[in-house]
Amino acid sequence: MLKAVVTLNRKITRDYNSIGYGVSVEGEIPATPDDHDGVLGRIKELFGLAEEALAQEIDRDQSEDAIGQRDEVRPSPAPAPTNNHGNGTPAPTTAVHEALATYHRSIQAGKPCDRETVLGTFLKTWIEREARDLIRYAAGDNRDEILEQGGTLIGVYLQEPPPQNIVAVEETFMSPIVTSDGEVLDKPLMSIIDLLVREPLGRTITDFKTAGRSMSAAEADMSLQATAYSNAVKHNFDESASFRFLVLVKTKTPKVQHVEAIRTESDLGRFGDLVRSVERAIAAEAFYPIETPLNCAGNRAENGRRNHRRPLPHGDGIGLRECSQVRRAAKSGAANRNNRRQTAANHHTRLC
Repeated sequence: MLKAVVTLNRKITRDYNSIGYGVSVEGEIPATPDDHDGVLGRIKELFGLAEEALAQEIDRDQSEDAIGQRDEVRPSPAPAPTNNHGNGTPAPTTAVHEALATYHRSIQAGKPCDRETVLGTFLKTWIEREARDLIRYAAGDNRDEILEQGGTLIGVYLQEPPPQNIVAVEETFMSPIVTSDGEVLDKPLMSIIDLLVREPLGRTITDFKTAGRSMSAAEADMSLQATAYSNAVKHNFDESASFRFLVLVKTKTPKVQHVEAIRTESDLGRFGDLVRSVERAIAAEAFYPIETPLNCAGNRAENGRRNHRRPLPHGDGIGLRECSQVRRAAKSGAANRNNRRQTAANHHTRLC
């Protein structure tokens, strides 16, 4: 089976400031090498997906509305961050992920970078994010303390045995979504996997999280992200993969937590059923109120009134978020998955 990777990069310059954007899309080509039209046609489709994804990313950041909103909320002169309340952009998480990606790519290239380089990437990413976006800190938070905490979390992770046989770092995968009855849905799924390695018993997906508390087994069991990423590896490599969450826990004494999330063939089929049901509900405009504003950022209740579920954006590909409409449907499968955990463990790589 042929595969193709389409990478697009674009630089936007405004008021003498330049920002770079990039996206990569990988997909299978269901054609033989001598079928030139079939190969070129599929590459053209992937190029279209990448072009649309890049355009959406640029529009979200560079549209007049987005710039206007940033101008409206940017105070002048700017107050100290510790006095700026509210929910801000996730600069700490973004910076930590970029630093870990730098570390993993250096290992993949056979030239592991040192601690100072990783921490330097963390600080550089943070400063770039500060220059681009207004970061709001919650009451009691302090910029320098959060920076120090992020560096400490990275340092704790660097004490772990380094990953070996790295296959992919922060790589985008396109994969079909297949229901339990074998129907292939029209829209493929785009997944960006933090780290994919090959271990003695098969491939293992690792997704990195930063959190103020440890993750529970129930949260891992109900995670649609684990199912979606397992689906991506299954269809791109024609083999099942183990999945683990690696949580950098921001407790008084920071720690690294490994949480296993087992997924079987039936889980992937049920995931397809779930996506199909949600797509049908969206097409029928069957939306209902969100019970809590914590379910989805951007859909918060305003002026005491509840917002209704907004449809997911239409396009050639979808990226599922763990919002209430999907998560509720997933809950019924969590108990069944717990019951078959021991049986499924015999067919998956053991995770630490």
